[in-house]
Amino acid sequence: MTTVKKGRLYLLLFCLVPVFGVLAWLSWSLVASENDRVQDEYGKRLGSWSRAVSREMDARMSSLLAAEQSRWVDLHEAIALKDGVSSAQGEQALSNMVLTALAQEKPAYVRGYLVVFPSGKISTPESDPEWLAAAVGKSHLGGSLLQGMRRFSSERTDARYSSATEAAGSGFTVFWQDGDLFALRPVMMPDGMGAEGLVFRWERLKAMLLSTVNPILPGGDLVPIEDGQGGFVLGFLPIRFLPGDRLADGYSPGMSVLRWTLAGAWVVAVLSASGLVALLLAMMRLEQRRADFVATVTHELRTPLTSISLTAEMLEDGMLAPSKLPEYYASLRRECRRLEHMVENVLAYARLQKGGGRPMRDTVSVEELLEPIAERMKERLEKAGFEFSCSIPHAVRIRLLRTDVLAVEQIMDNLVTNTIKYGRGDASIASEARLNVQVGGEYLMVHFRDNGPGISSKNRKLVFEPFRRSREAELGRKPGVGLGLSLARGLARSLGGDLKLERSNLSGAAFLLTLPLGAGTD
Repeated sequence: MTTVKKGRLYLLLFCLVPVFGVLAWLSWSLVASENDRVQDEYGKRLGSWSRAVSREMDARMSSLLAAEQSRWVDLHEAIALKDGVSSAQGEQALSNMVLTALAQEKPAYVRGYLVVFPSGKISTPESDPEWLAAAVGKSHLGGSLLQGMRRFSSERTDARYSSATEAAGSGFTVFWQDGDLFALRPVMMPDGMGAEGLVFRWERLKAMLLSTVNPILPGGDLVPIEDGQGGFVLGFLPIRFLPGDRLADGYSPGMSVLRWTLAGAWVVAVLSASGLVALLLAMMRLEQRRADFVATVTHELRTPLTSISLTAEMLEDGMLAPSKLPEYYASLRRECRRLEHMVENVLAYARLQKGGGRPMRDTVSVEELLEPIAERMKERLEKAGFEFSCSIPHAVRIRLLRTDVLAVEQIMDNLVTNTIKYGRGDASIASEARLNVQVGGEYLMVHFRDNGPGISSKNRKLVFEPFRRSREAELGRKPGVGLGLSLARGLARSLGGDLKLERSNLSGAAFLLTLPLGAGTD
């Protein structure tokens, strides 16, 4: 690529950089502003739902404790009346009866019921071995529970527990002790102030409470208030609700209309820039191709014209012996044919590019089409030192096709020219060319092969490119402008067929010409 062409490309890129820079800055600013707005809206919605579900869990817990309070009071009264036991006569006996009755209908979220006497002694129903086993060895537990109840009762006046002691109507104080969640209420006993209540199964209680909010806030969680950061304190409970970051109503701060619009704008901008770069590169390649064409044609014209001019001058000046005249006349004729072949190829290629010069279709048999062509091919190839063989089965010879005979002749002539230039292999091996014809479906398939050096893999894609010649051809100073095979493929496709380079394990170059069979109309 020349310096001028590189300068054009750099200039285009230099113009595109600030455009994309401004677009990137605008996109970043708009997306940042949109993110702030969406996050604010999402936070408001999340906070609103979190407060609502916190109130719902408060109400459910209040109802649960009120029911427990009612059970304790009802059982106290019922047992005292039935058995004639007063709290003054036998507080421990009465408490044990109440505990036993409570344990018989223990909810799944209750681990055990208990009474704590002023002395610190704990009484729990013998039917609750799990709670008994957990309490064994905790001689300090009773006193700690009484102290914890008093402490948390005083703390409930704190704003964190603003609600619902009165709403619960239970008198229970809920607090954590040694990793368990207790609900105790103070009870006046003959020996002083004691307590009665229950210890929860925390995981089951949490699952029960969250079951009411999971349909709304599926990412929510409950943690002890000492462990939680942020979130919402549940009324009179030492529990904090963490709402998580998901709403179950499908709302999420995802792609907004603005983001989709910006994404579309970026796609259009990138495609437009890519199109401009591709267009510039295509124009540069076209300009390079034209320059190469002019240089190649000029060179190819100069050589035969120089030979013709020199021979004409020698003839005019009488410098040639009569015995040499036939040789020089043959040279003139050969150079004229070379010029004629090159000019005809260029003109035919120009007609194909413009879409003009539609082929004239004639209905002919395969034999009528290929026999004369094969004879001319044989004459040219044998004159160039090649052995030529042709195979056309009888069943194929009688098939008809509607095509342009002159176009097919030009295609095969260019293939022969290519073989003569590049198909000569090792001098120790006789150069050969073969023409095989067969029918494949609705197409006539013409295979043409030589046993020369073939075409390298890196040049296979360039074979049918116009005005493109391999480096080997240029170094070997082979005549031509690199247009013959491109013109041959263009003519084949204008006839409704194609020309391809076949792959084979054998040496040499192999081409396949396909032409549609039948005698249909245009």
